[in-house]
Amino acid sequence: MGDISEMRGLVVVGCIVFISIYLIICIPPQFYTASLEQQETGSVNPSQILAWNETYTYNCTGLFGNINIGGWNVRITEWIQGIEIYTYDYWWIFEWNYDWFKWFMDGIEVSKHYNLFDEDRILIEPAQLDKDFNAGKDLKYDLRNSKTQMTVTFAFNTSAYSLPSDAYTAHDAFLIFNIDFNDRNTSINAISLIGMIFMASLPGVHPILNYLIAVPLWICSLYLAFIFVLRIIGAVFGGGGA
Repeated sequence: MGDISEMRGLVVVGCIVFISIYLIICIPPQFYTASLEQQETGSVNPSQILAWNETYTYNCTGLFGNINIGGWNVRITEWIQGIEIYTYDYWWIFEWNYDWFKWFMDGIEVSKHYNLFDEDRILIEPAQLDKDFNAGKDLKYDLRNSKTQMTVTFAFNTSAYSLPSDAYTAHDAFLIFNIDFNDRNTSINAISLIGMIFMASLPGVHPILNYLIAVPLWICSLYLAFIFVLRIIGAVFGGGGA
């Protein structure tokens, strides 16, 4: 091989990845989102389909959990001080873009700001749950951050526990998430797409086709990594490398 012949593989990988991203971005929106402008082909009104919300029931365990609702990555963490919920982006083991939800009841913020592990966090306290419960309110809260909003309902067995804080302390409660269609995450994240391509997890694509795309990229990437390691060894210890 020539001195830079391995760069051909790098060019091939880069072209496949970025052309794939470009083609996905160019897909007309009506192909992956519902559109009311399309003519009805059945007896069901499209507006009735759009009216359905996505829901998710999360079991409080005293630790933390990750869910995906409406296309958003959401983490729920249970502290002694209360419950925190935020959205975030991730690829493989890397996480970024944390955005904490504020909690609202009847349009009034009821969340509290804490400094935990040298980081500002937003939580709802068990005492606030008790206050709202004793006031006869449904424990249904609006969650809002800079990206989206959704509702979450704190549910527990009122026969077994007299207060929501008791159920929370016993790790025997549930959070019921609900998100409207227009609050779903329909944006395209290039970094996430790159991760989906390499991890053979493109949504809506047959697994065989996913692997037909990903496996050649894996082989090419491993070969490039091998060549680069040999060149680094050669540069550091002599011998010319590959």
